[in-house]
Amino acid sequence: MYPVSDAFLRAVQENTRNYCWTGQITTKGGAVYPFVYEDIVKGSGYLTAQCCGSAEIELGTVYAAEMGITLFSQIDRYTLEGAEVRLSYHLRLADGSFEEVPMGIFEVSEANRTAHCLELKAYDYMLRFEKSFNGFETVGNAWAFLDLCCKACNVVLAHTQAEIEAMPNGTELLSIYPENDIETYRDVLYFVGQVLGGFFCINREGKLELRKYGTQPVMEVKSRHRFTSSFSDFITRYTAVSSTNLRTQTAEYYALEPDDGLTMNLAVNPLLQFGLEETRETLCRNILNDLAVVSYVPFDSSTIGNPALDLGDVLTFTGGQADGSQTACITSPKPCSPSGSCCPWPCSPWCSHCWRHRPPGGYPTSRRYGRHLLPASWGRAGCPRPCSGRWGAASHSNLRHPPGSLLSKTRPWGSCPGCRSPPPSPCSPP
Repeated sequence: MYPVSDAFLRAVQENTRNYCWTGQITTKGGAVYPFVYEDIVKGSGYLTAQCCGSAEIELGTVYAAEMGITLFSQIDRYTLEGAEVRLSYHLRLADGSFEEVPMGIFEVSEANRTAHCLELKAYDYMLRFEKSFNGFETVGNAWAFLDLCCKACNVVLAHTQAEIEAMPNGTELLSIYPENDIETYRDVLYFVGQVLGGFFCINREGKLELRKYGTQPVMEVKSRHRFTSSFSDFITRYTAVSSTNLRTQTAEYYALEPDDGLTMNLAVNPLLQFGLEETRETLCRNILNDLAVVSYVPFDSSTIGNPALDLGDVLTFTGGQADGSQTACITSPKPCSPSGSCCPWPCSPWCSHCWRHRPPGGYPTSRRYGRHLLPASWGRAGCPRPCSGRWGAASHSNLRHPPGSLLSKTRPWGSCPGCRSPPPSPCSPP
């Protein structure tokens, strides 16, 4: 979980929130184009990432995160090949200040233009490892292989040599078996990740990071924070690993006692072929010990969302049909949208970004908020709009309050005193 303040954790679990997205595009030529939430076309943005498939836990995975966004921009799309895009999420805290959470660094792979918009698709630095690998005579420990891959592909490693060597199998001497299916540096990362008992991803700072499945929950998700949820009636846990020995053409099986769980099939790993049988057994049992901590309930849930959560974070669910004594792991977050579609309704009246995009017929009636009666906490004088200063007092007449709201009945448009003295906000355009 990305480190955030306690005030952020409290604000992100409130019934209402005021947030926005900002970003910056930097071309290879050094040109910088910042953008704010007003420049993002509603419904266009998304972020996707995963560390394993939907069917089972996997080791060594090297999935790339994808970002897509459409901007109201006149930037020449031909200058954006390989450009860097940085995204940030800003959440307003109880004291009126905003806390920023970086959401990642991406490189543009596609840039298309329509009449008024610029459509971008970008991936993180994991795709840099899609370079042909020719170091088949390399011999060294896991750190040596990771250092080789990162230097060859111009990606910074998030770990020090001491951190890697302190991991199980971190000091073991590894070599690539001649008969292998390694084609790229990304393949090398996959096999090294298996040996170290984790998975690789590009973190929010653009660095290659090895993460392992853990047991310590980082957050409790209560029933009032979930819109939908589905939990399996079984627990995923592993008590054995299997690895194929190419020399003998046999599958070597190593298990814990009692062996009453799932088996992780490592298939043919070129880094696990050399050495004595005792050495291979030590490597595989170290992997098994890392994997044995997995005891997760498979789940699928739509929640209010927390941008500070990361792949591999462990959660507990309470209330409703959830068993609070069990844990679950984030392996494939559903797309998070910088365009406002993360709002719970999906375009919520407290989200200053998507205020102008209210759904046809106004907002739905909710028991939580009453029949469109506006809580006093929504700005001064009952203004339902968080006063980010986007419109300003002079142009506030452009803002329409929701049909059926108290303010639309008692005050003419443009006379809301709640937006005349807005606090400074990173969500406001310069």
